[in-house]
Amino acid sequence: HVVLGGAGRLTQLYVRRLRERDLRRTVVVVEQDPDKPSLGALRDVYRAVIIHGDITKDEVLERARVDRARQVLFLTNDDFANLDAASKVLKTAPGLAGRIVVHVSDLGFMRQTASSSVAEACEFFNGHEFAAVNLVQEQLVDRFNSTPQLDLVVLAGFGRFGQTVLHQLNQHAAGSFSHVIIIDERASRQVRAFEAQPGTSGDYVFSVIDGDILDPDAWRRVGEVVEAHGHDPVVILGCGSDGTNLHAALLARRQ
Repeated sequence: HVVLGGAGRLTQLYVRRLRERDLRRTVVVVEQDPDKPSLGALRDVYRAVIIHGDITKDEVLERARVDRARQVLFLTNDDFANLDAASKVLKTAPGLAGRIVVHVSDLGFMRQTASSSVAEACEFFNGHEFAAVNLVQEQLVDRFNSTPQLDLVVLAGFGRFGQTVLHQLNQHAAGSFSHVIIIDERASRQVRAFEAQPGTSGDYVFSVIDGDILDPDAWRRVGEVVEAHGHDPVVILGCGSDGTNLHAALLARRQ
């Protein structure tokens, strides 16, 4: 059987893909919130066995029979809980080394724990990083290569996804853009934290706008920078809300 910690979006995507390939595999989902909306579909549509409880508790791991699992995936939105649970599984079932997947949403935290014994025995991944790599390598690099000038990039929302995108731009598109505009309610603070991370510096200018990405005045200030630059920018809307991103896209388009 396969054990999944958490019943969030990542678990739903994983179980959906697993069922496309394997209809018979037993799937066990451990979720602390008994009222989680996704539990109904996981149970009724994808025939998952649901266990209510804290994935970091020994008794819950025992109920899920992780010692006999084919694979264990910790996909909750709590990085510490995922790592704690993975550590406990490795102690009780060391034979699972190499078959434990741990989602870590904080890239800085993931890098800090990269040399730990848990990291060596598990596969770590970050959903933001996958999305950012695909965006940069499959779309933005081609855009940059098609323009004769160095591009202007606008990042609206500079949380984990926005920072990951800029990190990937530094890694795979260095020298293709000359200016980055950051819009975020905590933009200055986030940029300082980003620049403190190793391997994130680049040869470009920062314009930092502390404000709501739904504030027309923020986009007016972006327009002033764009006008001085003289070319259409690449605008990436990456806050945590789809609705906010779409609304901000309309503001950006009008500007």
